[in-house]
Amino acid sequence: YLPDGRVMTMRADTGHFEAPENNPRRGTLRGNVVLRIYQAEGGREADLETERDLRMVVYLDEADFDLELAQVVSTGPVHVTAPDADFRGRGLSLNYNQLRNRLERVE
Repeated sequence: YLPDGRVMTMRADTGHFEAPENNPRRGTLRGNVVLRIYQAEGGREADLETERDLRMVVYLDEADFDLELAQVVSTGPVHVTAPDADFRGRGLSLNYNQLRNRLERVE
């Protein structure tokens, strides 16, 4: 769960997490990595079972993440889909500014 009420799910074939007190902090995901970001309207909880509240999907071969730094990095192929965007490329570096509640950098 992100501070702004959005929900991000992560799935991969394999992964390694550092999770003190059962709270993931950083890790590595490998093979068929899928990041999904959901955001509900009207103060209700996001529906993670359907695509009703799905806002963005990111497909990667691998990804390293650090939730304390709010950073996701990948050097492999990237495919991003959203209601108003669909692009493919290679390499991703994403930083999220929690104070401003927005993405600061996507490369």
